Amino acid sequence: MSFLIFLVILSVMILVHEAGHFIVARRQGMKVEKFSLGFGKKIFSFKRNDTEYSLGLVPFGGYVKIAGFSDTEKTGSKEDFLAHSVGSRAKVIFAGPFVNYIFAFLCFWVIFMIGFPRATSKVGALLEDFPAQKAGIEKGDKIVKIDGIDVRYWDELQEIIYNTKKDVLPVEIERETDIIALDISVKSEEVKDIFGNSVKLNVIGIKASDDFIISKYNPYQAFLNGFMHLIDLTKLTYSSLWWMITGKISFRESVTGPVGIYDMTRQVIQIGFTAVLNLVGVLSMSLAIFNLLPFPILDGGHIFFLFIEKLRGKRLNQKIEEFISNIGLSCIVALAIYVVYNDLMRFGHIGKILQFFKDWFK
Repeated sequence: MSFLIFLVILSVMILVHEAGHFIVARRQGMKVEKFSLGFGKKIFSFKRNDTEYSLGLVPFGGYVKIAGFSDTEKTGSKEDFLAHSVGSRAKVIFAGPFVNYIFAFLCFWVIFMIGFPRATSKVGALLEDFPAQKAGIEKGDKIVKIDGIDVRYWDELQEIIYNTKKDVLPVEIERETDIIALDISVKSEEVKDIFGNSVKLNVIGIKASDDFIISKYNPYQAFLNGFMHLIDLTKLTYSSLWWMITGKISFRESVTGPVGIYDMTRQVIQIGFTAVLNLVGVLSMSLAIFNLLPFPILDGGHIFFLFIEKLRGKRLNQKIEEFISNIGLSCIVALAIYVVYNDLMRFGHIGKILQFFKDWFK
């Protein structure tokens, strides 16, 4: 079941991406000869309006074939890709990642509308000799106000504590039927962030409980929250890319491929639909950003070539462009092999594969 959902997730992202190229190419007056989901032997196909739609045996990937995309494929028709302006061609290339990005936003919008589990401000545990314990906070207390601000969820509580400039925070807690006012000192503690970097955070020495409630918003609020969530994830993704380039974080530990995505899929399925939808949104956004990197054979690489063409007033020599693209393809293949191998090692699948073959040949 997990593998089937994994295939559905990949197929949906690819379908959305290629649909972006397809729709804009048609709107620009280009002829789309083929729209394929998957590679290899055709399982199913049909033709409509001069376009062949097909489903390939290998589900990893897909493509849209536009007439006259390269010099060797030119037909001389005004429907050829190369017969159109640089701007029109750039729109077609950019459309794939852009639609992936919009799709990610729609996923987050839906999540905020239908609701998702969110930890309440109930205290699950206290750290020894930290300010909260010394001030009289007890396990099971629910923090309802801090620094004069009403709180309901754990992340709201954390944000206020992390960002405060005060040494002491006024707090109101709900204990059974009583509301108790306390003053809690703030302590600065060095902790590791999600990238393993040491950062200083304000803490009071409390941990969340397993008390969750479904948080949902009206369509307008969900729209704004979904948009801001997408922007925050985009900033984090670009920051991560820069930190990988500069060596601040490990490339090996930060990048994952199909094996890692499959493992994530197995985990989120156990949580529920919103977790799966969140994974789809994150992956769709990541696919958009990755594809827009100015690297040969990626959409960003094609846009970069078009940018050079616009500056020069003419296209690069076809042989030079093909040479650069072949180098890019070799690098992408090498990277894919490395990422898959790294995932197999990281998620402990190498041992399982070796054991499978040992059992097979017994």
